[in-house]
Amino acid sequence: ELAMLCLGAAVQHRTFSWPGRPGLTLHYTSTQPAPAATTAGNVEPTPIVDTTPIVFLPGFGVGTFHFDAQLEALGTERPVYALDWLGQGESWPDDEQAEKGLRFDSDLWTNQLEIFLESELRGRPAILAGNSLGGYIAVQLAHRRPKLVRGLVLMNATPFWSFAAPSREKDAWRLFGWDATLPAPRWPFAIGSRWFNTLRSPTTIATMLGAVYADKRTVARTINRPDDHPHAGEATDLPEAIAAAASKRGGPAAFTSILFSPKAEVFVCVCVCVYVR
Repeated sequence: ELAMLCLGAAVQHRTFSWPGRPGLTLHYTSTQPAPAATTAGNVEPTPIVDTTPIVFLPGFGVGTFHFDAQLEALGTERPVYALDWLGQGESWPDDEQAEKGLRFDSDLWTNQLEIFLESELRGRPAILAGNSLGGYIAVQLAHRRPKLVRGLVLMNATPFWSFAAPSREKDAWRLFGWDATLPAPRWPFAIGSRWFNTLRSPTTIATMLGAVYADKRTVARTINRPDDHPHAGEATDLPEAIAAAASKRGGPAAFTSILFSPKAEVFVCVCVCVYVR
């Protein structure tokens, strides 16, 4: 008699670089189907029905850790990934020099997702599962590069991003006359950093999450950190993980840029529930 032990797939932490932009370290997590070992010493391949990759895209201010449970469960059946947006989670410019000239807007993140699919998935069509901001970016990418997208799963997707006019509108009025490209001028940075430091408090984050999560236990679930993280192996809850991700060196500057960023160059309103090609 063969007894098989079913375990979740192991989450791996990886990074990739932005072509032509030195100093941008982009982080993602992944799981891959693995052979199932039996007590008889034999190895049997895990039956796979559909190998289409799934890419989870987090909401604003959250990171790949938000999808650890999904990667562990679904990764036994197919390749599964989660991506940290630049300026969030573990994806950050290496220093101030790499930060110069960046504008943290939806076009930047759509470009990042496009690069990820082409470089890490080798252009293989994937199912994009986006939460909040992640759902919005998934729709923008599907509109731009439909051949990279097998399907969309939108979870409370934000219907739009930013109130400022697109950057192509050169004569549009902009607060402080700034288009959100770093480095930030003095007054926008003062406003953005002050707001940022208020929002990143674990207490504030816990209050906001508690208002939207039906299962309050999710807010306190344990987060898995990368092995090279300063606090690897230490248990933390979701608000603390979000606060820690927001405590990177470039956090205030990135948030200020996001706050003043323009709309996407090509705006696609998120008003659909399901997309299947």
